[in-house]
Amino acid sequence: MTTTVHPTRSRPATSRLFTLYGYPLWVLCGQLGLFVSIFIGYGAYDPFPDKLEVLLVLMFTTGVVLFGPAGHISRAIISLPIVAIAAWWLFSYMWTFNKFGWQRETQIQIPYIVAMVTMMALLPRSAIEKAILNSCYAVIGWTVLYIVTHPGAATINPDGVAGWRGNFIHKNGMAPFMLLAMIVISSFERRKGPRNASFAVAIFLIIMSQSTTTLAAGLLLLPLGIVLNRLSKSDARTSRTLILGTSAGLIVSSYVILLYLPVLLASRGKDPTLSSRTLIWARVIRAAKKRPFTGYGVGGAWINQGAEPTLSMLRGLGFTVFHSHNGFLEMWLILGFIGVGLYLILFFSVIVGGYRLLKLEPEWGRFFMLFPMLILFTSMAEVTTLGMWLTFLCGFRTLQLREAKRHHLIAS
Repeated sequence: MTTTVHPTRSRPATSRLFTLYGYPLWVLCGQLGLFVSIFIGYGAYDPFPDKLEVLLVLMFTTGVVLFGPAGHISRAIISLPIVAIAAWWLFSYMWTFNKFGWQRETQIQIPYIVAMVTMMALLPRSAIEKAILNSCYAVIGWTVLYIVTHPGAATINPDGVAGWRGNFIHKNGMAPFMLLAMIVISSFERRKGPRNASFAVAIFLIIMSQSTTTLAAGLLLLPLGIVLNRLSKSDARTSRTLILGTSAGLIVSSYVILLYLPVLLASRGKDPTLSSRTLIWARVIRAAKKRPFTGYGVGGAWINQGAEPTLSMLRGLGFTVFHSHNGFLEMWLILGFIGVGLYLILFFSVIVGGYRLLKLEPEWGRFFMLFPMLILFTSMAEVTTLGMWLTFLCGFRTLQLREAKRHHLIAS
């Protein structure tokens, strides 16, 4: 499911020698692009309008292309699932219920995907690793600083829900990112001191966010990370035993959670509707069934609260919401079953690609598998299938294809 663009053999891949204090300018541009994508894109700090933010990332991406080694762009690998989901997104303009909403969402999401795929296709892997690691450290540090200096605003959510949020727009933005930061740091930080200190801070922020969804996701990711670490070091026979044991454990755990869900919710002070999420899901499902294959198009729901299908979904609910509170239901609502299918192809491609790299490059293999699982677990009650989560899913798929090609796991 990939296409490789081969370089011309007549043109040497030599550097154009643009440097800044001896550091390659094209690498610096890419690292700054990744930093903006993480630090601003995920919402830890938002000083710019969305259009300016995207323009800044595209500017850095252009620097990667222009200042990089001659011919390096021609060696990029293009993932067909990424092209397919981006194309379906664009085609939804033909049936969206809100063309203004389509334009607003598309001018952010699609350029970000193009930029991320380009950076992940061209930058040295070590530069990518350093950029995302340092960006996560920066977000953690900035969040702590903002809470200390703005204790009132940083510990209250705009909708009045309890829980710390830092400078994120909501605790449901901060808490999942802290889990992502923990996955990044556990994968790429080799120094014990910084790793343990950042873990302690991230866990504290997740607890203070009071996000039940993120706490549950963390409890699921922890044993999964341990199993993947064992898998990366085990032989074929032990690997099969671990996979079977993990699968059985997930099935049993899921059954126990469903069986004792009311008790678990009561212990967290939650009602059986998961803070009315089940009521939202029922209305979203009812609306999605009316357009099951194509959905209402990008921007076709939630933006105009007085138009269909949002009007019917909110009628009698008693409060206002701006998304489905479930990532896969949101995909179904706006892009239909076809969009969900394309997304799942990309999603499982990343997991399978990570597994294939698990023994060859254990740190990246584990990371490639844990990142989509984080999306899966948090998407049960929030929308982490779109925005920067989709952007980085596309980017990481591109990067792992590069690594698979380097290890001859796919054809050159």
